[in-house]
Parts: sequence; C-alpha cells; structure tokens
Amino acid sequence: MNGQNDLAMRKSLKKWALVFVAIQLLACDVGMGLYMMQMVSNGLVASISDGVLIAWMSSSLVEVIGILWVIARNLFPFRDNQRDKVAEKEFNRMTKLIEAVNKH
Repeated sequence: MNGQNDLAMRKSLKKWALVFVAIQLLACDVGMGLYMMQMVSNGLVASISDGVLIAWMSSSLVEVIGILWVIARNLFPFRDNQRDKVAEKEFNRMTKLIEAVNKH
C-alpha cells in the first residue's frame, strides 16, 4: 500500500469510528432517557438512583475511550516495547517493493 492508500484508509476508518461512537453515545442517551421516563411514569422519581446514572454514563465514556484507543493504537502504532519489530520491517520492505513495482 502506498501513502495515498494509507491516508484514504485512515480517513475512512476515522469517519466510521466517529459514526459508531456517535451512534453509541446516542443509544446510551436514549436508553438513559427511557429509563428515567419509565421511573417518572411509575411515580418513582425519587428512586432514580444516582449510582445507576453515574455507572451508566461512566461505562459509556469508558467504552468510547476504549474504542478510540484501539483504533488509534492500530492506525498509529506506538514506538514501544509492545511493537512487533520484525513485522514492521517486513511491512516496510513490502511497501517499498510495491511502490517500486507501481512506478514501472
């Protein structure tokens, strides 16, 4: 893959990741709204637990951060001890080979 293909793939993945995160947040907000409306319609306004609200919103935040972290980690690998140096060298070698073939 050349640089343009990588850039196009990253843009596409960024777009879909943002769409997925937006849908996830919307679903969380709709679910919380339905929960609160159910409690209000049953006359249980005082029983809407702060703990439930905090847990619901916290789990949504952690889920979104986790999704974005995985995407960022795969698109832009960190230069640390966790990386696969052999695979990186092979990928770079193959990329150069493909670019050389495409030039001719």
